[in-house]
Amino acid sequence: MAEALLELDLLEGIGLQDLPGSLVRDEYFAKSNFEKFVTFYIGEMLFGVPADEVAEVVHPFRVTPLPNMPPNLIGITAVRGEVVAVLGLKQAVGARAGAAIVKEKLIVLNPKGSKMQMAFPVDKMHEIVLLAEKDISPTRGGTPSFVCGLANLNVGNLAIIDAEGLPDLLDN
Repeated sequence: MAEALLELDLLEGIGLQDLPGSLVRDEYFAKSNFEKFVTFYIGEMLFGVPADEVAEVVHPFRVTPLPNMPPNLIGITAVRGEVVAVLGLKQAVGARAGAAIVKEKLIVLNPKGSKMQMAFPVDKMHEIVLLAEKDISPTRGGTPSFVCGLANLNVGNLAIIDAEGLPDLLDN
Protein backbone atom coordinates (compact mmCIF):
# COMPACT_ATOMS: atom_id res chain seq x y z
CA MET A 1 0.00 0.00 0.00
CA ALA A 2 2.78 2.45 0.87
CA GLU A 3 4.25 2.09 -2.62
CA ALA A 4 0.87 2.81 -4.22
CA LEU A 5 0.32 5.89 -2.05
CA LEU A 6 3.85 7.10 -2.83
CA GLU A 7 3.13 6.61 -6.52
CA LEU A 8 -0.12 8.56 -6.11
CA ASP A 9 1.79 11.40 -4.48
CA LEU A 10 4.23 11.42 -7.39
CA LEU A 11 1.36 11.38 -9.89
CA GLU A 12 -0.36 14.27 -8.13
CA GLY A 13 2.89 16.25 -8.23
CA ILE A 14 3.04 16.11 -12.02
CA GLY A 15 -0.71 16.25 -12.67
CA LEU A 16 -1.10 12.75 -14.10
CA GLN A 17 -3.59 11.50 -11.50
CA ASP A 18 -6.52 12.74 -13.59
CA LEU A 19 -5.59 10.77 -16.68
CA PRO A 20 -8.24 8.17 -17.53
CA GLY A 21 -5.60 5.43 -17.73
CA SER A 22 -4.11 5.85 -14.25
CA LEU A 23 -3.81 2.21 -13.25
CA VAL A 24 -2.70 3.00 -9.71
CA ARG A 25 -5.74 5.15 -8.98
CA ASP A 26 -8.26 2.96 -10.82
CA GLU A 27 -7.18 -0.44 -9.52
CA TYR A 28 -6.00 0.38 -6.02
CA PHE A 29 -8.82 2.70 -5.02
CA ALA A 30 -11.48 0.47 -6.53
CA LYS A 31 -10.45 -2.42 -4.28
CA SER A 32 -10.58 -0.68 -0.90
CA ASN A 33 -12.58 1.75 1.15
CA PHE A 34 -10.31 4.57 2.29
CA GLU A 35 -10.61 7.14 5.01
CA LYS A 36 -8.45 10.19 5.72
CA PHE A 37 -7.00 10.61 9.20
CA VAL A 38 -5.40 13.65 10.78
CA THR A 39 -2.39 12.31 12.69
CA PHE A 40 -0.54 13.87 15.61
CA TYR A 41 1.70 13.12 18.55
CA ILE A 42 0.85 13.17 22.22
CA GLY A 43 4.15 12.60 23.95
CA GLU A 44 5.89 9.88 21.94
CA MET A 45 2.61 8.23 20.87
CA LEU A 46 1.13 8.68 17.39
CA PHE A 47 -2.65 9.09 17.17
CA GLY A 48 -5.13 9.77 14.40
CA VAL A 49 -8.70 10.98 14.20
CA PRO A 50 -11.00 10.78 11.16
CA ALA A 51 -10.47 13.92 9.09
CA ASP A 52 -14.19 14.38 8.49
CA GLU A 53 -14.67 14.91 12.24
CA VAL A 54 -11.98 17.59 12.52
CA ALA A 55 -13.45 21.09 12.38
CA GLU A 56 -10.07 22.83 12.50
CA VAL A 57 -6.56 22.78 13.90
CA VAL A 58 -5.52 25.99 15.65
CA HIS A 59 -2.87 27.44 17.90
CA PRO A 60 -3.90 26.80 21.50
CA PHE A 61 -6.24 29.32 23.10
CA ARG A 62 -6.42 30.25 26.76
CA VAL A 63 -8.33 27.51 28.57
CA THR A 64 -10.48 28.39 31.56
CA PRO A 65 -10.65 25.69 34.23
CA LEU A 66 -14.01 25.03 35.87
CA PRO A 67 -14.62 24.11 39.51
CA ASN A 68 -15.17 20.40 40.28
CA MET A 69 -14.12 19.30 36.78
CA PRO A 70 -13.67 15.64 35.87
CA PRO A 71 -9.95 14.74 35.78
CA ASN A 72 -9.80 14.48 31.98
CA LEU A 73 -11.41 17.87 31.35
CA ILE A 74 -8.84 20.66 31.19
CA GLY A 75 -11.52 23.34 30.97
CA ILE A 76 -13.37 25.34 28.34
CA THR A 77 -12.31 27.79 25.67
CA ALA A 78 -13.98 29.89 22.99
CA VAL A 79 -13.41 28.97 19.35
CA ARG A 80 -15.04 31.30 16.86
CA GLY A 81 -17.60 32.40 19.45
CA GLU A 82 -18.54 28.85 20.50
CA VAL A 83 -17.80 27.37 23.92
CA VAL A 84 -15.71 24.24 23.47
CA ALA A 85 -14.80 21.62 26.09
CA VAL A 86 -11.04 20.96 26.15
CA LEU A 87 -10.20 17.36 26.96
CA GLY A 88 -6.92 16.16 28.42
CA LEU A 89 -5.90 13.24 26.22
CA LYS A 90 -2.35 13.56 27.51
CA GLN A 91 -3.58 12.73 31.01
CA ALA A 92 -5.90 10.00 29.72
CA VAL A 93 -3.08 8.14 27.95
CA GLY A 94 -0.62 8.68 30.79
CA ALA A 95 1.82 10.82 28.80
CA ARG A 96 4.12 12.91 30.93
CA ALA A 97 3.56 16.62 31.03
CA GLY A 98 6.77 18.32 29.99
CA ALA A 99 7.89 21.83 29.28
CA ALA A 100 5.80 23.98 26.97
CA ILE A 101 5.97 22.61 23.45
CA VAL A 102 6.53 25.06 20.62
CA LYS A 103 4.59 23.02 18.06
CA GLU A 104 1.55 22.42 20.27
CA LYS A 105 -1.80 22.70 18.49
CA LEU A 106 -5.44 22.39 19.47
CA ILE A 107 -7.58 20.00 17.42
CA VAL A 108 -11.24 21.03 17.40
CA LEU A 109 -13.70 18.23 16.64
CA ASN A 110 -17.29 18.05 15.48
CA PRO A 111 -17.95 14.36 16.19
CA LYS A 112 -20.67 12.66 14.18
CA GLY A 113 -23.85 12.26 16.17
CA SER A 114 -22.87 14.93 18.71
CA LYS A 115 -23.90 18.56 18.96
CA MET A 116 -21.04 19.29 21.36
CA GLN A 117 -17.81 20.61 19.91
CA MET A 118 -14.75 19.47 21.79
CA ALA A 119 -11.04 20.00 21.48
CA PHE A 120 -7.80 18.59 22.79
CA PRO A 121 -4.22 19.83 22.77
CA VAL A 122 -1.59 17.79 20.93
CA ASP A 123 2.17 18.09 21.15
CA LYS A 124 2.89 18.05 17.43
CA MET A 125 0.97 17.54 14.20
CA HIS A 126 2.17 14.77 11.90
CA GLU A 127 0.31 14.53 8.58
CA ILE A 128 -2.91 13.47 6.91
CA VAL A 129 -2.84 9.79 6.02
CA LEU A 130 -5.12 7.72 3.85
CA LEU A 131 -5.90 4.28 5.28
CA ALA A 132 -7.79 1.40 3.77
CA GLU A 133 -10.33 -0.31 5.98
CA LYS A 134 -8.26 -3.52 5.74
CA ASP A 135 -5.17 -1.72 7.14
CA ILE A 136 -6.89 -0.99 10.45
CA SER A 137 -6.79 -3.75 13.03
CA PRO A 138 -8.85 -4.07 16.21
CA THR A 139 -7.47 -2.77 19.49
CA ARG A 140 -5.70 -4.95 22.00
CA GLY A 141 -6.06 -5.12 25.75
CA GLY A 142 -4.62 -2.20 27.66
CA THR A 143 -5.63 0.30 24.98
CA PRO A 144 -7.55 3.40 26.15
CA SER A 145 -11.32 3.07 25.65
CA PHE A 146 -11.44 5.94 23.14
CA VAL A 147 -9.03 4.13 20.78
CA CYS A 148 -11.00 2.11 18.23
CA GLY A 149 -8.27 0.72 15.97
CA LEU A 150 -4.57 0.38 15.24
CA ALA A 151 -2.58 0.74 12.03
CA ASN A 152 1.08 0.39 11.13
CA LEU A 153 2.71 3.36 9.45
CA ASN A 154 6.30 3.70 8.34
CA VAL A 155 6.95 5.91 11.40
CA GLY A 156 5.36 3.49 13.90
CA ASN A 157 2.01 2.37 15.22
CA LEU A 158 -0.99 4.64 14.85
CA ALA A 159 -3.77 4.55 17.45
CA ILE A 160 -7.06 5.65 15.91
CA ILE A 161 -9.32 7.71 18.14
CA ASP A 162 -13.07 7.23 18.17
CA ALA A 163 -14.22 10.85 18.38
CA GLU A 164 -17.70 9.77 19.42
CA GLY A 165 -16.19 7.97 22.43
CA LEU A 166 -14.24 10.99 23.70
CA PRO A 167 -17.09 12.37 25.87
CA ASP A 168 -16.81 9.13 27.85
CA LEU A 169 -13.53 10.54 29.22
CA LEU A 170 -15.61 12.96 31.24
CA ASP A 171 -17.20 10.09 33.15
CA ASN A 172 -13.84 8.93 34.59
